[in-house]
Amino acid sequence: LYRYNVSYLRKQAGLAEMEVGDFAAAINVLESEERSQPESAETVYWLAVAHRRAGHFRAFQEYLQRAEKMAYPQDEIQRQRLLLRLQTGEMSDELDESAKALIERADTYGGPREDLFVDEFYEARAQGYLANYRLFDATLALDHWIQARPGSLSARIIRADVLYRGMNLEAAEREYKEILSRTPDNLTARLQRADLLKLNQKIQVAEEEYRICLKNAPSNFQAQIGLAGCEFRGGKKVNEARERLLALLKQELDSPQRAAALFLLGEIARSQKDFDSTVKYLTEGLSLGAPFD
Repeated sequence: LYRYNVSYLRKQAGLAEMEVGDFAAAINVLESEERSQPESAETVYWLAVAHRRAGHFRAFQEYLQRAEKMAYPQDEIQRQRLLLRLQTGEMSDELDESAKALIERADTYGGPREDLFVDEFYEARAQGYLANYRLFDATLALDHWIQARPGSLSARIIRADVLYRGMNLEAAEREYKEILSRTPDNLTARLQRADLLKLNQKIQVAEEEYRICLKNAPSNFQAQIGLAGCEFRGGKKVNEARERLLALLKQELDSPQRAAALFLLGEIARSQKDFDSTVKYLTEGLSLGAPFD
């Protein structure tokens, strides 16, 4: 009974992470449960779902095949394969008809987690539209999702991203603000809102958001370079921005991150008429083969 209770709670914890869109955390919890109960077809199935929603399509196929061999219900197996086709942007009249028939089953769905059934469908639909740059259709799918599941943070996060892609920056900023009113510790949403504020030239507010991010994640690169950008563009903390970037370059960074820091240092050097340093930083950044941010 104890093992059953632990297994149940761990599985539900994984599904809870999936519900809020933290697929990495969901995978971590479900992998732990799989090691404890390797014969559980349900755990293997949910691992497939988590990997698909995270965009790990090869892992999804492997786990789904395992779940199928372990006799997990065939309707669920086929539903996941249909969702994969939608998510990857496949387009055909036949697929549209299958998708329509699938969502019409939502009210009578008798499988596990009706809420996740709705989340999975609209998420896959929206991502498929985005893969084909159909922003209007993606927005429509997200509106339907939020209407069906008003409390879904995943839906709002994707809608904010779609608004950003469509350059509807003020609306995207408001969407992230709404997300943060519900989950103030959501680092991804706060970083995105800070980036939008900076893009909208609301430098002081953006700086405050980046500083909140760094309190929770001191080594986060996006927050560090975003704050440096605000310090520089605010005009009063240029030296602080320069020192921040030099310290950042001492950390282990990938090539695009290092290039972004070097380009911003070059911009700062140019503003201070230090042309030798400008050439040095920009040349080094270009040598990394990364585009300007």
